[in-house]
Amino acid sequence: MEMHLIGCRSWHTLLSLERMSSLGDPAADTGSYPLPGYITVAILDTWLTANKARPARGESQPPPSQAVQECMKQLNLQPPDFLPAPPEPSQARVASAAGDLDTLREILDGWQGNPDGFGYSIFSTSLTPALEGGHTAAAVTSCLLEYGVTPEAVHFKFAMDYRAFPVLDLYLRYGYNIDDGDFPFQPTALANALDDEEMTRWLLERGADPNAEGTRNSGKMGRTRLSVSMGHTPFNRIRMLFDYGGPDSIPHGFLLWYATRRKVPDRIQVLEYLLHQGAAGDLTRIMLDDRPEAAMKADWGAGRGTPLHTPARVGKLDAVKLFIAWGADPSIRDSKGQLAVERARETQKFKANGGTAEEGAPDGDKHEAIIECLTSLSERRKSLLVSSPKGIERL
Repeated sequence: MEMHLIGCRSWHTLLSLERMSSLGDPAADTGSYPLPGYITVAILDTWLTANKARPARGESQPPPSQAVQECMKQLNLQPPDFLPAPPEPSQARVASAAGDLDTLREILDGWQGNPDGFGYSIFSTSLTPALEGGHTAAAVTSCLLEYGVTPEAVHFKFAMDYRAFPVLDLYLRYGYNIDDGDFPFQPTALANALDDEEMTRWLLERGADPNAEGTRNSGKMGRTRLSVSMGHTPFNRIRMLFDYGGPDSIPHGFLLWYATRRKVPDRIQVLEYLLHQGAAGDLTRIMLDDRPEAAMKADWGAGRGTPLHTPARVGKLDAVKLFIAWGADPSIRDSKGQLAVERARETQKFKANGGTAEEGAPDGDKHEAIIECLTSLSERRKSLLVSSPKGIERL
């Protein structure tokens, strides 16, 4: 139970500790600094998780690092007895790379499984070497799939890199989920293809969904393939994604928020396109307002605001003016209780004290102009509200 209380930062520290120990770094000598019990268990758990499946994949088992050995010593444990690696997976990889179908079928026919019950999934390591066979790649892949070998996202990505379209078609025919994956650690096929127009179109024509959310963590945050494309994908490809995504594209993915942080010169063009597609309704919306669990996690950090809060914070005057022209409300507070103008002042003060401007703000210091713009608009809105409550609708 204690192990689940370790935060992300501590977890990365543990991994770094083990890596440094394996390199002989004296700073990571756990024998000199006895670790708390739950951290010791965490290091061992990390090592076991990373290594217990190696023999079943036909890989050699590396010796425990210094940190792992110290943890075992601290808990009075002996290294676990791993099963020896069977030779068949390694032999199958060689046969797959050589395009030797006869040998591959002989290996697969003779496979009786192993005590860990991996079955034919152990031969998934042969899918990527099969691509090296060139003209035999599709035949070798088809053979492996016929025996029940299941491709994963990494195999699909390698086939995309090889531009092995017949192999990709085979993966899909045997049930691979084209929308499987998550950003950023294991992106979906479509997210991996956004810099390649031909591959993007090929995937879209075979059912890749631009509006599909990640199947893991980023899905909880509402991020879609279109969200990912907002960063730097060429504008013509964004329009292609919209053509295939249809009218459902705008309600998904918090596109205005991601497009505001676009790092290429056509940022305003993309924002205007989104607004004309119907995203103007998001201008008065707080990000993740319909996802309580994700909202709670986001509030541990900088918080969540309207699309106006982001350009105000990072100094993008052009986006601030555009959003105001389309009806953004500067009186809406973010999840931390701050107005957009207060976010701008906060960043301005930070930079005045020697802080570095946030990445993604190439426009220089525009915060003074943003503060003046938002302050002026707020004063006019207050004046109209006092004189004519309905007059504020004109702003």
